[in-house]
Amino acid sequence: MLHRIALAASLALFVSLAASQPTRPAEPLEIERIAIVGHGLAFDSKMRSIPIDVKTIRSMQNSLRELLAKTRLASRPGMQSFAARVESAMAQARSEEEKAILTGVLIRRQLEGADKRVRTAYDWRNNFLIERSRALLDRRFNGRYQISEAVLRLLREGGLILTAIETGYMSECRGQNVPVPPNFSMSKPGAWVKQGNLTYNMLDPGDPAEVWTWTDPARRGACVALPRDNGGPGSFAGIICQSATSGKACFWDNLTRANPTRRIPAATETMVIRDLQDGRTLDVNAPCTECHTGNNVFLMSPDDSTWAKLLRGPLPATNFSTIFEPQANTVAGGPRYTPIAHASWVNPALTIGCSGSCHGAPSASVQALWSGLPAAQRPPMPPVCAAGDFRNCYDTP
Repeated sequence: MLHRIALAASLALFVSLAASQPTRPAEPLEIERIAIVGHGLAFDSKMRSIPIDVKTIRSMQNSLRELLAKTRLASRPGMQSFAARVESAMAQARSEEEKAILTGVLIRRQLEGADKRVRTAYDWRNNFLIERSRALLDRRFNGRYQISEAVLRLLREGGLILTAIETGYMSECRGQNVPVPPNFSMSKPGAWVKQGNLTYNMLDPGDPAEVWTWTDPARRGACVALPRDNGGPGSFAGIICQSATSGKACFWDNLTRANPTRRIPAATETMVIRDLQDGRTLDVNAPCTECHTGNNVFLMSPDDSTWAKLLRGPLPATNFSTIFEPQANTVAGGPRYTPIAHASWVNPALTIGCSGSCHGAPSASVQALWSGLPAAQRPPMPPVCAAGDFRNCYDTP
């Protein structure tokens, strides 16, 4: 009897001590290192660049798969069969990058059965890793790797490849007086004009970033294309257009609507505008407006020689203007551009920066990027051109 009482007391003490211990927070998943993505790059919460190679992708995917294996997912028709076919395809895949793409599409389908909190946290990160896997595949094989039809069928079934192309985004942009650009190709530029290379490549210091412009003869404003890494396979090339009169801006990426896992190499292929992912179809949780903030959409360093040409000329195109022009007579609190994009992509008012001259202060994310650059590659802030009169930075041709 005494033995039972002692045992019961010991158990009660153990339970009491266990209850008094603080609960250890769950270890963050490796994939959660990714806080912000943009221009094909990933950054952590302190805006430090995260190198993304196939080993890192596979490790991040595995950490997410382990979480999902412990998470109660809603039963979805055909999920078990789909998972079995994806696993079989992974066993036969000819490259680690292709395995990563297949893993991504399986995770994508699994996330459809998760609660909203889990989907919101991980869906956009997973989509980014899928796109990076395809970019790495294209780079390693110089765009010549042929994904089998069997794998393509799985990607279609998983919602990564769309069969229908139908959008009103271009019409919406024109309706807001935003110039809508012609197709873009570095090898066959047509009306696009190369203005030079960036001196300050904030996102990828030291790597090339070319600046191309197009001018709409009917609409005052600017279209700027920014192909990176010489436009090769897997490289990023974005296009942004802004109206000088309405202050609206539109976004396009070199990911296609039909196959958003693949980036079009602008050096060798044509970016057909109607086929590109845009401000309404790009991943809602990876907003371009995370970095593109301010009075105008173009993140420019006014003292950069190439940006100076865009801002102050000489450019022969009389309709070309990189700013929302009503702000030209406003020192502080002037108009700010408005993105034509997902409703959550916003450009909130920020404190006027650069000693009250030139343009609005950049977002905290951009300032963190600047501070992390080597001193020789850091844009001068405030700009030299802001001395004397803020309009010196924005004189248009």
